[in-house]
Amino acid sequence: MDGGFGGFRCRVIRIIKELQQNHPVHPPTHELRHCDQRKRVDNGKNTEVRTKETSMVA
Repeated sequence: MDGGFGGFRCRVIRIIKELQQNHPVHPPTHELRHCDQRKRVDNGKNTEVRTKETSMVA
């Protein structure tokens, strides 16, 4: 799973770089910041779900 997600992230970074080359006047810094925040929230949810699952199994 992690390898696939890493590949997906690399693809997104490549798309962002192409967008920056096409539109150098408007770098999508706010979009990157929003993506980072959403990623942190998703990671928090995943860890919460995992801890619940492990506690139930234990």
